[in-house]
Amino acid sequence: MHPKLARSLISGLAAVVTALPLTAFPASAAPAPASPQLDDAVIQRLQAAPDSSLIPVIVEGALSSSNSDNLARAQQAESHVRSNGGHVVGSSSLLGASVAELTPAQIRNLANDPAIGHIHIDADVKATAANTDGAQTGSTPIVFQQTTGATQAWQSGDTGKGVTVAVLDSGIANTADAFGTRIKARVDFVDPAMPAQGDPAGHGTHVAGIVAASRSFPSPGMAPDASLVSVRVLDPSGSSRVSTVIRGLEWIIAHKDALGIRVVTMALGAPASGSYREDPLAAAAEMAWRSGLVVVTAAGNDGPAAGTISTPGFDPLVLTVGASDESGTPRTTDDVVPSWSSEGPTSDGVAKPDLVAPGRMIVSVRVPGGTVEQALPTHIEGPELFRLSGTSEATAVTAGAAALVIGHYPQANADQVKALLVRTTTRLAGASPSAQGSGEVNVAQALRTALPGDAGQNVRPSGAFLRLLAQLDFEDVVNALHVNWDHVNWDHVNWDHVNWDHVNWDHVNWDHVNWDHVNWDHVNWDHVNWDHVNWDHVNWDATNLD
Repeated sequence: MHPKLARSLISGLAAVVTALPLTAFPASAAPAPASPQLDDAVIQRLQAAPDSSLIPVIVEGALSSSNSDNLARAQQAESHVRSNGGHVVGSSSLLGASVAELTPAQIRNLANDPAIGHIHIDADVKATAANTDGAQTGSTPIVFQQTTGATQAWQSGDTGKGVTVAVLDSGIANTADAFGTRIKARVDFVDPAMPAQGDPAGHGTHVAGIVAASRSFPSPGMAPDASLVSVRVLDPSGSSRVSTVIRGLEWIIAHKDALGIRVVTMALGAPASGSYREDPLAAAAEMAWRSGLVVVTAAGNDGPAAGTISTPGFDPLVLTVGASDESGTPRTTDDVVPSWSSEGPTSDGVAKPDLVAPGRMIVSVRVPGGTVEQALPTHIEGPELFRLSGTSEATAVTAGAAALVIGHYPQANADQVKALLVRTTTRLAGASPSAQGSGEVNVAQALRTALPGDAGQNVRPSGAFLRLLAQLDFEDVVNALHVNWDHVNWDHVNWDHVNWDHVNWDHVNWDHVNWDHVNWDHVNWDHVNWDHVNWDHVNWDATNLD
């Protein structure tokens, strides 16, 4: 990690850490585990996988006094993966990790290697718009702009102008009628050798259209004057790996200031296993949030069972969106939550989704010949339009609403935008809080409401973020935490064995950390090599369609 980033992080903490026990830091404070922590998903895979199988993993390097930045941790992890015979396919500067394919025996060896900190599964990620709603007679009503109050916002002059939304998805097609010249940049992490000029799947374009298709398009987006950035992380079948999505987030963080990015749309997800505290995708989304971005994520399409929120949506910081069904009318009195929208609480007991938004039978921009429409040909609504259902669509609606809020309140931080949208929703009769969160998004009401001053989310950060915080100049630690560390022998502190759970995080007021002063641009992203990742392809036909 760049020294300026470390100093910025710790200086922000200086005014907020009121109780941090000395026993939380020295290695002697807690019994050292025999091996580093393994994700629940890794443990499950080890129990079931044949000895000859290759398991995709994300391997974090351990923290130590001689290994004090994320790039060094990533290089250390890669070196030890290779020395154990593992196949390295990439790295992550954000997590200080190597991305690899390992046999069960290699994973067990690395789990007992003191140079290795944590081993996560590099899980499959899928787009969250795979629900079929059957063939329709006639055209589908296009009413989500009215249901959510976006049309009222336009009449008041709020159109998202000056706000940039990053669409982390399968790409955005060059559809001039829908987007004009408002796509500011494109980057492709699926096939870096090919110019990022389109969207072979069609999912990302559909999402982008819901966010920001122009007012003249047959189905305008929520924020029709907002700008877009296409960050392609999903392949033509709408699938990917966690590590690829993390790479996309890294790029967004590094380029957010240059491109004016304020909102990130993540209409995708992976099954959540264990706590958000040790989930790599949740950690990356959380770091993006703490860097100042409003990260809008999909709850998932695995309802109505409780505890089905996907990652990264189960992280408490991000804005997690479930789906509502408008029943074909602009009225909200007949809106319901469809059975497939995922419900909370999360494994950490966090209430999710935060809210719901229209997500059933949503009509947006079509990509002729895309793999999504090939799988769902009955959803074609005309030469330019295509219909999809899922929490992907609800996520896009809410990301557009966030862009409208930021356009109206450009000084708002991420927590304020989330609080404003969550507190101004419309409650849906007959839907439980676990299904609808606070209710259905109502951006017109949000724009009539003052920014909340009590919007801070005082939640315990992810483990990966805490490990990033640990990469500090020790003088800064002494000055910032106001603790007498004189008797601590820092050379013998084993950062990998720090028991973070014994820190009293309830006494840390994260709301007062000035994340805007973190110089994320100095994180060294340039040493990430993703070109040789071998992605598994998942056909849309094999998804569990509703």
